[in-house]
Amino acid sequence: MATLAFAIPRLFAFRVSISTIRDFETGKRQPITNNLSAIGTAVETAGAIFLADGDTVDGGPGVRLRSL
Repeated sequence: MATLAFAIPRLFAFRVSISTIRDFETGKRQPITNNLSAIGTAVETAGAIFLADGDTVDGGPGVRLRSL
């Protein structure tokens, strides 16, 4: 679980449990709103950019890494 290894230190700062991340990554359950928001914030802080449908940045919707 590459995402889990990346996320654990960042998500501890937001008080998101390991079991929440594992269950989300394996599709067992959807995190509650505040945990889902914390996950998004942690990933964005690490350099990810979430693009919605209609965004025109290099290929449309998805996740990209921010240019350094």
